[in-house]
Amino acid sequence: MKYRRKRKPPPPPVTRDSPLKLTLGRYSYVSPPTLHAPFYADVQVGNYTSIAGDVVVLSDTTQHACVQHPECVTTFPFYENHGHAFVHHVPPAEAKPVIIGSDVWIGYRALIVGSITIGHGAIVGAGAVVAKDVPPYAVVVGNPAQAIRYRFDQETIEILLATAWWDWPEEQVLASLPALENISNFLTHLVDMRNAAVENTAREVEQPGSSRGS
Repeated sequence: MKYRRKRKPPPPPVTRDSPLKLTLGRYSYVSPPTLHAPFYADVQVGNYTSIAGDVVVLSDTTQHACVQHPECVTTFPFYENHGHAFVHHVPPAEAKPVIIGSDVWIGYRALIVGSITIGHGAIVGAGAVVAKDVPPYAVVVGNPAQAIRYRFDQETIEILLATAWWDWPEEQVLASLPALENISNFLTHLVDMRNAAVENTAREVEQPGSSRGS
């Protein structure tokens, strides 16, 4: 009689009992099957961010306290396995959050190591191992992840960061969707918005009763 090997059940979704504390901003999402965190991790995600499936987060709390303190002689977690008083001499790891900005795209099976920050507008390639902060609008790939380029020139990046369109009211974002498809159109859209605001302000000033002599 032949026996078939049982398939491993799919990983459970993120729940309140999961070691992963996940805060998703407006319209941000994680593709199936899930976002993995073998140990406790506090992951804070901005707005309009896309995270592919099987992304793994290993925050600073993943490492034993001894690993994080270079003065320790051993990396072995004696306090966990033997109840030794060693734990009283080694400060616990700080639970710093992993910060993922807005308008970020993280590819399939990327690995995030440490409590790092991934800046707004960044792209993390599939399978990348990210162990340090990613600047805004950088495109990083590989192991270890390296920035191979930036999505836009520095002046444009500064404009986008100052604009922070991802924090606009939803109605304004929806009205700007055609412009969001092309950076040149979007920059023109910003100029049009600024000009319209100036015209509205001037019109309000010119209205009867707004001046002292009226």
